[in-house]
Amino acid sequence: MPLPLIKLFTLVGKQLIGKPIANTIKRAAKKSPWVKTSVIMPVAQLYTRTTVQMRSYGLGLGKVQSVEPVSIDRAMDLFGDFIGEFTILMFAVLAIYIEVSGRSRQNQKAEDAHEAFNDTIKSLNDKVEQLELCVQKQELEGKKVEEALKNLNMTMYYSQHGITSKVLALTEENNDAKHKKPTEKKKNVVKEE
Repeated sequence: MPLPLIKLFTLVGKQLIGKPIANTIKRAAKKSPWVKTSVIMPVAQLYTRTTVQMRSYGLGLGKVQSVEPVSIDRAMDLFGDFIGEFTILMFAVLAIYIEVSGRSRQNQKAEDAHEAFNDTIKSLNDKVEQLELCVQKQELEGKKVEEALKNLNMTMYYSQHGITSKVLALTEENNDAKHKKPTEKKKNVVKEE
């Protein structure tokens, strides 16, 4: 935000909120001596002492030993200024808080969206892996079906030509040979010798 707008907002905040609060406290102070002595005078004295100390340090004069007390009228004016400045400070703190909390909410939403996106990607990857497994399984089943069809075609061909018993024996031997363990084959070879 540009500097003139910031100054404008602080001035508006001071005039709309700080001044009415300060005027209300001044009216209460005129009616009650307790407010004058317990609230306004200590704040005004502290404000004056702090301002004088800061000016003397800024000018290189060192620490001031004593600061003369302020009058009641001057104390009320100082208190009004203090309330106005304090109001502006509170507005600034509130604005910063709102900005930070808004950004943290935005960051949280972005993180949640990112997590949801990652979860979706993961679930899609899992589904793709499941589909790949299904495709592999179906390919194996398809090969088995092709082999069975081939055997069936051979059986039908040989049965039409009258060679059924020989084909069935050969087919059974081929199937037995495929399903036997390698150690059993070695034993059969040894026995035949």
